[in-house]
Amino acid sequence: MKKYKISYSLPVLILIFAGMAVAVASAVMYSLTLFSSPDTASTYNYVTLAVIYLVSIAYLLLSISMLVSSSYTVDDKYFTLNWGILKSRLEIKSMTRVILDDTRHTLTVFYNDDNYFVVRSATIPFPELVQSLREVNDKIVFDFATDDKKDV
Repeated sequence: MKKYKISYSLPVLILIFAGMAVAVASAVMYSLTLFSSPDTASTYNYVTLAVIYLVSIAYLLLSISMLVSSSYTVDDKYFTLNWGILKSRLEIKSMTRVILDDTRHTLTVFYNDDNYFVVRSATIPFPELVQSLREVNDKIVFDFATDDKKDV
């Protein structure tokens, strides 16, 4: 099994950490507002607080897991995207064609009846990834993107 770690760009990292800050701040601020004023004590407000806590905790868990364990994995049967606690899996035997575009740092993977998805990363060694895929399915057609193929 070969694993290719996903590295996030600076803007994406800023968005993830900003979201984490907003999640914590919203839970803290709503708690302070609710508990500092006895006039606001109602069932509705406590249910709202519980929902804010649940959503904040869910976002924090998802974002931390994305930062810690995001990768593409190629094993003897599947090409897997591990995006934190989320996982997407595609059978390598269903892949028909891959197109590498070095200028955009993308790998377009076609499978089944011309369905496709795009792997985008500046840090993943795409030639090595393609070789790993072709070791499992030697029928995968490999191509480089040129100016006339960039709109795939």
